[in-house]
Amino acid sequence: MSDYLKFMGPCPICNSRFNEADLEIVSQAGNVSLFHADCISCKSSVFMTFVKGEAGMVTNVGILTDLTKKDFRTFNNSKVITAEDILELHKALKRK
Repeated sequence: MSDYLKFMGPCPICNSRFNEADLEIVSQAGNVSLFHADCISCKSSVFMTFVKGEAGMVTNVGILTDLTKKDFRTFNNSKVITAEDILELHKALKRK
């Protein structure tokens, strides 16, 4: 995981550097890795996608989020909400 630290920029909110302990791998598929990081300084959270290309080149894209690592684990392990679920909720709310 420390390989990715050299490709990470600072926190987009407070400019603090991320540490290895701040990172968690969310998923990996082929040459694409998705990480989540919580900044210990300002408590903001970021999803980062790293794409390893030819000759060791790495592309990094970061997205600010309000999901902490704990929030992500909770939502990632929950049941997928289907269109049928939404329709059932709509019907239930109309009955009230």
